[in-house]
Amino acid sequence: MEEEFKRCPYCAEDIKFAAIKCKHCGEDIIKGKKNDWTNAKGVNSSLGSVVVKEKSTALDIVFNTIIVICTIIGLFWLAYQF
Repeated sequence: MEEEFKRCPYCAEDIKFAAIKCKHCGEDIIKGKKNDWTNAKGVNSSLGSVVVKEKSTALDIVFNTIIVICTIIGLFWLAYQF
């Protein structure tokens, strides 16, 4: 299977079609918006909307854990009221 390539919009070097960061110049290729690309063979392709999710921080994990615990306690409290 032949791998498809596209041109980086910043440095015009060929990179893999699935790349989200250029290996030549280091620029982010996809930033959560729809982009139209011309691959290395000159064929136009559309990537669609791609969102790159940032990693969760420790504070996010603690906050989400507290929300889940409070929700469970609230549900038990409501169950015992009836």
